[in-house]
Amino acid sequence: MTILALDIGGTKLAAAEVSTGGDILEPVLSTPTPAVHGPSAVLETAVGLLRNLDRSDVRAVGVASAGVVDPDRGTVVG
Repeated sequence: MTILALDIGGTKLAAAEVSTGGDILEPVLSTPTPAVHGPSAVLETAVGLLRNLDRSDVRAVGVASAGVVDPDRGTVVG
C-alpha cells in the first residue's frame, strides 16, 4: 500500500509515492508552480504530476501547502 504525496509550494509543485512507513519512493516529480496563470493552472499541473505516478496500490493522498501564495511575488501571504 502506498500514499500519494503532493507538495504545493510558491515556486514548485512536487509529487511522490510514500510507503506507509514514511519512506519516499522514487521517482519524485517536480515542476515550477504556474501561480501566475491562476488557481486552475496550479490544480491542473498538480493533477498532471499525480497522474504520472504509479497509482496501482494507492490507499490515500496527502497534500501539503505553504498557505495562500502571492503569485506576483512567489511568496506565502500571511
